[in-house]
Amino acid sequence: MPFDLTVILWPFFWLGIVAVFFYGFSLVYHWVRFGSMYPLVWVVLPLYAVGTVILIGAMLAGLSTV
Repeated sequence: MPFDLTVILWPFFWLGIVAVFFYGFSLVYHWVRFGSMYPLVWVVLPLYAVGTVILIGAMLAGLSTV
């Protein structure tokens, strides 16, 4: 029975998910808090959201190829 390499990668995946979540939460918090001073925030916020989804999808795709 061969060793499953995904066992090694899953902790890194979850660590990446947690880091992305907290980073995204802090960005959204500060953008909402200071959005009145910097209205360009409301243009950039959807781009960051889409980029985060793409990064999570890339991590899942990377794990599925192993």
